[in-house]
Amino acid sequence: MASTLKSPAVPPSILDTDLYKLTMQQAILIKFPAVEATYRFTNRNKATRFSRQCIERFRSAVARFSLLALTPDERAWLDKTCPYLTKEYLDYLEAFRFKPEQVDIVFVPEEGDEGWGQVKIEATGPWVETILWEVPLMACLSETYFQSVDRDWEMDGQEELAYQKGRRLLEAGCSFNEFGTRRRRSFRTQEIVLRGLVKASREVGPEKTNGTSAAGTERGTSIGRLLGTSNVHLARLQGLQPVGTIAHEWFMGVRCGYHGV
Repeated sequence: MASTLKSPAVPPSILDTDLYKLTMQQAILIKFPAVEATYRFTNRNKATRFSRQCIERFRSAVARFSLLALTPDERAWLDKTCPYLTKEYLDYLEAFRFKPEQVDIVFVPEEGDEGWGQVKIEATGPWVETILWEVPLMACLSETYFQSVDRDWEMDGQEELAYQKGRRLLEAGCSFNEFGTRRRRSFRTQEIVLRGLVKASREVGPEKTNGTSAAGTERGTSIGRLLGTSNVHLARLQGLQPVGTIAHEWFMGVRCGYHGV
């Protein structure tokens, strides 16, 4: 069954992003609070085309990002789970609001077909603010694409597939993290996949305490582990550790200010 057209893909939480965006934002707040930065989207596969309707829906979703805000419960969870995030930074994040006017979205139609084409996206402003745009913008664009262009897919069986894949990884001794946010089909898809992996981890992984895994593997043998997820919001919902350290953008940004490096 093909998917049906849904409401614009606005993130469910300001924490629906990768952890390293928060850790880098904290560092920028301390070291480079006045630096300006521009993020520019690159479509690596030009064969992927967007409809004009898709980009209009995407633009509508981005306009609603300003409604996102850190809740008291989310702040309390961050304070407990991520002690390296300072009170000063959490104060900043609690007051933070996305500014949609920082994002320029332009639909570029193909020659001879005004309804299809490519999209140009730029987010410009203080680095300490624009750093939070990248992940949710890409996730939003992907979800909107799969809502309005590539609709020949369904959710049925996705959790079971993720569960079985998780079992195979764990039983093979693999330790892994989930890092799917910016390229996901939708928030719901990522949530379903992670739920399947968590189920596998609880049945097969080292979290089991009854002496054997669900597959009968004896304790003490090489069993893998689901270490966590980069998605802070889903880590909170699933009781996982949010994971991540730093992205290459940090080195790119710092290098711009040090010409001798």
